[in-house]
Amino acid sequence: MSENDLSVFAILTAKDTRNRANTALSLAHNARWFQPATGGVANQATIESREPTPSPEDDSKDDGTPMRLVLTFPKLMELEDLREGIQVGSQTATSHVLLGHRGTPGISSRQYSIVVNDKMQIFLNDRSKHGTAVAYNDVNADQYRKHETWILAYEPGARDPFGPITIHTGGVTIGIEFPNHNGSDERYIESLRALIKRTKGNAVPGIQGLDITSPPETEPPSRAQIATGSLIYFKDQEIGTGTFSKVYTLIRARDGKVFAGKVALPPTNVRKRRRGEIDPEWLRRIRNEYTIIKDHPHPNIVQVIELRERPEVMIVMPYFPCGDMAHAGILAESELVTAVGQIIDCLAFLHSHDIAHRDIKPENVLFEEEPYFKVVLTDFGLSKAITETTFLKTFCGTYKYCAPELFQPGNTYNTSADVWSLGVMALEWLYDLPQAPPLPKARNLPEKWRTWNATWVDSLVTWLVDQGSGTSLEMLQGMLNVNPEPRYTAKACLKMGMEKDLFQRRLDDGLVCAVDSAPNTPGHEAEGHEAKGQEKSDTKKRGTNS
Repeated sequence: MSENDLSVFAILTAKDTRNRANTALSLAHNARWFQPATGGVANQATIESREPTPSPEDDSKDDGTPMRLVLTFPKLMELEDLREGIQVGSQTATSHVLLGHRGTPGISSRQYSIVVNDKMQIFLNDRSKHGTAVAYNDVNADQYRKHETWILAYEPGARDPFGPITIHTGGVTIGIEFPNHNGSDERYIESLRALIKRTKGNAVPGIQGLDITSPPETEPPSRAQIATGSLIYFKDQEIGTGTFSKVYTLIRARDGKVFAGKVALPPTNVRKRRRGEIDPEWLRRIRNEYTIIKDHPHPNIVQVIELRERPEVMIVMPYFPCGDMAHAGILAESELVTAVGQIIDCLAFLHSHDIAHRDIKPENVLFEEEPYFKVVLTDFGLSKAITETTFLKTFCGTYKYCAPELFQPGNTYNTSADVWSLGVMALEWLYDLPQAPPLPKARNLPEKWRTWNATWVDSLVTWLVDQGSGTSLEMLQGMLNVNPEPRYTAKACLKMGMEKDLFQRRLDDGLVCAVDSAPNTPGHEAEGHEAKGQEKSDTKKRGTNS
């Protein structure tokens, strides 16, 4: 039987090195699924008594091929009881695949089941007393769980992010694959539908209580579930990298939902430590970032799901498939104004709690477009709490967006530096930016940096004045005041935008948006959004100058 035979649902292959899986799969109970392995010794005479014995070189090159079971749809449909999926365990009366007879160490009578839900996604559901582990690409093979669920495949034709999958239980390691599932052949899909129908209700045992009978591939960022307990995640793809961290898409094994994981990179310039020992000051900073976000929930601040410190330090967050505003391409002008308003609202909230973000830039603003356009501020690794009598002194942020006071001798600053950074970013989104002067080559000469910043600030102010007048420009002029004392606060910007019909709140979710983009409210023409000399248009290309 060929692996490409469309009657094949799954293939189980012995994978452990102690022959336990080979022994289990070759039990007589599994004969209906048995796929003979090539090679091995002859089990009956193959030559006449007077013929010479073949030399060892004539042996099959496939000698030692592991035992395999091939689960086909026709044979599955012959089974009497599939109400709880394909049962695997040590009880002959209930197991469709036997892993050993009763008394086999580490194997329960009902160890696990393989089930298919209404979306044709395939899951493994542990039912044992001893636990099961599922490894994707050899990751998480030691993560045993009792009464847990693992996704094995998304719907037919979907991208397969899992790689080779192995199931570990009682010292028995079995590889499982679904050779026809990555395609979308209608004959295979019809066989899957028939199999689901035979399960009488399409229920995935044990999953109903988790509310994941039909999980989406990606959890909507605005409605991310809060995970409890020691859930299992595995990395899929790297989607971002920076000086202090890397960001990956994570797949939650329980339901296949996609999250983002920010993995903190350990410092390299600290004293040598024992293997596995974590630098306490570095870990304190990561915990501080997590705590600031967790303790200050706001719809325009990214949520945090959990902080993990082993085997690596990682913050689990919702995943935003659209990415960040630095790579958003062309957006409608109303969306750009909405983004500015929502970040102003976010900063007004943070600053009211004496929190400075200290790294406002497009790369740290994630967005989604459904059900409505929305942005969230992320990367609070440089954030810090301050008081009215204290100032911040550490130089933080990205040069183009940094407030001028950061470049001055003593460089003390407060939350108003965030407003300047947002002002530069908003100017870039709505009116583009002038060409920035070349950065100094010598990074350790403060005077050269002050000269660079003075030139850059002068270019920004001149560029802003050249755009003309209007509500948005008036607000930007207040945000980009070189003197931090009279510079507009985020709260003042929000109030001005609301009073002058630049912003309003959407009825559906209460978030700030441009006046001509709020659903269920009368449209209003916003003032001053167009760049000088340009006609107002539905879309506007974001600035790319640096």
